[in-house]
Amino acid sequence: MISSYMIELRKILDRYPTSKLNSFWLKNLFLVALEQLRDSLEEI
Repeated sequence: MISSYMIELRKILDRYPTSKLNSFWLKNLFLVALEQLRDSLEEI
């Protein structure tokens, strides 16, 4: 379950090179990933 989120996150990061990203965008992406992870853990 957790690894699938990491794979999706990697796909997104591969699509957008980190050199073109700012910290605000990365922070938002990280918060969204954490929220999805929390929701999936609550379902278990």
